[in-house]
Amino acid sequence: MNQKKFYDYYSIFGLSRAMSTSDIKKQMRTYMEENRKQRVGVNRNNTEILEKLNADQDIIRNAQMALCYDEARKKYDKELDSMPKASIIVSIDTNLTLLDSEEILHDTVVNDVQEVSTTNEPEEKQSKDVKSLEDAKQDDQKKELEVLILGIAKEAKKYFYKKEYNNCIATAKKLFEYNVAFPFIIIAKSYFMLGEYSEAAELLAKGCKAFSNSVDLRWLYIRYLIQMERYSEAQQALNEAKNVFVENSLFYAEQVYLYLYADRDDLAIDEIKKYITQKPTDLQYRKYLSDNIIDISNMCYVYDQEAEMHIIADKDDYERCYNLLSISNQLYQNKTTLSKYEDIKAFSTKYHDKNTRILQIIYGLIALASLYAVFEGAYPMIIVAIIFALFVFIVRKYSFRPLWQIYRDKYRGIPEYEDSIVYMIAMIPRDFVSSFIVK
Repeated sequence: MNQKKFYDYYSIFGLSRAMSTSDIKKQMRTYMEENRKQRVGVNRNNTEILEKLNADQDIIRNAQMALCYDEARKKYDKELDSMPKASIIVSIDTNLTLLDSEEILHDTVVNDVQEVSTTNEPEEKQSKDVKSLEDAKQDDQKKELEVLILGIAKEAKKYFYKKEYNNCIATAKKLFEYNVAFPFIIIAKSYFMLGEYSEAAELLAKGCKAFSNSVDLRWLYIRYLIQMERYSEAQQALNEAKNVFVENSLFYAEQVYLYLYADRDDLAIDEIKKYITQKPTDLQYRKYLSDNIIDISNMCYVYDQEAEMHIIADKDDYERCYNLLSISNQLYQNKTTLSKYEDIKAFSTKYHDKNTRILQIIYGLIALASLYAVFEGAYPMIIVAIIFALFVFIVRKYSFRPLWQIYRDKYRGIPEYEDSIVYMIAMIPRDFVSSFIVK
């Protein structure tokens, strides 16, 4: 939330100042959804990509706050017009689509791969077409084969970067005959980006059978099952992964992710305590865990249909987000965890609602006028003076709200004060007058 630089969101996201606020909301929602999907399939070891996605997400969210509400947008536009041009040039990769490194092509080539059906072709025909790097070695064609594989992989990644997912799938399928794990991963990610979740999970299941030693395939398969809320299958796959990769803390951190995603925070906390008690010096586990907790905390920013954007919508969401980020910051401190923690703390800062200031002034004037009438001999008016003086106090007290609640009410356009009876009573005179104005 605290920005050190002033961002030209129009330039960053390719928006026009002539666009309506509604159209901007739709465009920004697309960017946020793209960021969310990309985060799901990122290797937990790829710190560079995770940090990039976190930074992009913060910029997207701040852009929503600045541009997706008419009054906020007017204020932002004035600030933008007053800024020197040189100070608002900030670059961002609006594709938000970084894929894991090509090292997987080398790490996952195996010679004893089990054959799996990846197309509708008969298995007999596929087995004849399948080549292995061992055959290439025998024919002194290993280097040529590696160049061929890397060339196809780069072409597939290029399509993925450009969000041409169908072309990416068609290109990556050419790699199935070379017994490498890469096509299973990039095609599954493409399916996921297209919303074809079952197809992604089915393909990864085949990949895990063919490449049982691939941590990346196994992790991505489990993560997608969790995202699809197929918890029983995810738990079974997790148990198998922990048996195969006994020393790899990635899957123990993924167990916590499963519990958190299923809203079983109690089980997640017990799991964390259990693991850290056994292995208190496992920093890699803490890093995986921190990334997973941050991913879950982002889910507290729900999509509000009325506001047409992601916001923290209520007290429970805020408290869960705060508690999760507190745990993350305690377990593993780095720039990302500290930034996320400071951001959520800032949402608890209380401010007076400016929209109630006029109402407080009006109530105050009524109280003073009533008191003046008392001095003029209209003693019964002392009751009115006391009542409206109390109303001023009540309105001021209940309009002093945390920032998350102010944002929620601001974007929804509907003020909510936790159903306070005393505040509702204080609003009776305003609502009574408003009813006549509307008529």
